[in-house]
Amino acid sequence: MILLFGWHEPRSDFERERLASHELQRIKSADDVEPAWHAARDYVFERYYGPDDAGPHSNGRYELRPWAWWRFDSPEPRIENETEDEQLARLGLLTDLDRKRRAAIDARRAGQRERAERHRQACAEVERKRQTRRKHEGEQA
Repeated sequence: MILLFGWHEPRSDFERERLASHELQRIKSADDVEPAWHAARDYVFERYYGPDDAGPHSNGRYELRPWAWWRFDSPEPRIENETEDEQLARLGLLTDLDRKRRAAIDARRAGQRERAERHRQACAEVERKRQTRRKHEGEQA
């Protein structure tokens, strides 16, 4: 039920109380999803789509809006061949907060790419040393 909005299961009593206050426990069928979304929308944006790139529980999210927003609040469905930023801008809905989040997302992605490249280089160096050692051991034999 909580996963309907792309969240993790609540990890603390505080989160359980907040979610219970939105009566999300009552989601029993597809018909219950939209009212649950409208009840929880502000909490979702506050907790998971905040100004600091979704806060402490971003879990690697790179979108600016949750899928439920696109389904129930957007003036049109999400267009997959258009970036989310482009579609929001075209609709006149791209906010300064969205731009700030996108900058944070881009910075995080750049950091991830940089870490991956350093890891790749470190692995290549280990392999070079291993091959040099094998070559050296072969010459001694």
